[in-house]
Amino acid sequence: MDDFLLAFAVFTGVFFGLFVYRKLAERLGLLDIPNERSSHTEPVPRGGGLVIALILFISFWISAGNLEHSARFWHLWTFGLSISALGFYDDVRSLGILPRLVLQILISALFLFVFHLNGEPPTISTVFFPAAVIWFLVVINAFNFLDGIDGMIALSALAAAALWRFFSLESGFELTATAAGMVAASALAFFLHNRQPARIFLGDSGSTFFGFLFAALPLITIQESASGYRAEIGAAGVIFIWPVLADAVFTRLWRAIYVRRFWEPNRDHFYQRLVDSGRSHRFVSALYAAAAFIAGGIYVFAESADGRFPVFTVSFIAANVFAALIWRRLLANK
Repeated sequence: MDDFLLAFAVFTGVFFGLFVYRKLAERLGLLDIPNERSSHTEPVPRGGGLVIALILFISFWISAGNLEHSARFWHLWTFGLSISALGFYDDVRSLGILPRLVLQILISALFLFVFHLNGEPPTISTVFFPAAVIWFLVVINAFNFLDGIDGMIALSALAAAALWRFFSLESGFELTATAAGMVAASALAFFLHNRQPARIFLGDSGSTFFGFLFAALPLITIQESASGYRAEIGAAGVIFIWPVLADAVFTRLWRAIYVRRFWEPNRDHFYQRLVDSGRSHRFVSALYAAAAFIAGGIYVFAESADGRFPVFTVSFIAANVFAALIWRRLLANK
């Protein structure tokens, strides 16, 4: 099946699947009730991420026979659906922090074990596995932490998936390009339901699912690469989602230094400070997506031009982080 036809099928399935799920969620009472940390004032259906995970899983297996070497990335969708199902259970029943982390570690470790069986990891296992599990936990929970305003994760996922698509096509990674196209199509379909004012929320089932995908894509790409591990692929995995990672990591570090229970839900993230200062959800979501797309665009262009790690990309990100920290301080003093 042609990549564009597959992406269109995913877009159509997610877009109309969410219509059905919204009605079902309203009948079953699967609603996000506003609280003191919420950015919305009316109950909104949540858990829409499970629809995305299911549609991607089904779309892949329907088209798998027409995708060359499809077995090399079946585990992306299978374990992605598992992490989404875990998130959906948390949306409905609310797991504690410790059980949630333990199960996230288990699913990530199982994925990495299967990944190891399908191809050699980039370094020796004693170094690779612990570092990779930590990477998965950081990215999964970074996306979860930043799923707090309309359109934020959908636009960030759309930007990152588009960048992976460009990078993969430029580098000749056809499987990753196909996967990225499917993710971009699903993110765009969800954004049309989730843009301000949102008519449905991802919930943990969606935010952790997108986090899992973007943690896994660099490894899938490394596996596909004929030359084995390449620093450029690892760098792409970080750069394409850097605003989400930066906000999550810096906020948790700040709370670890100044607040005892730094792991608890809060409104200290930079995107939340921006909204509290009067910026709209649309502006903040677009800002994060644009920051990722500009840095990623510089990186992809520089890689295609000379194959060297671009200093401009690092400088752009460093300048943005520095400006954000200063802006955060100014917002805190208002």
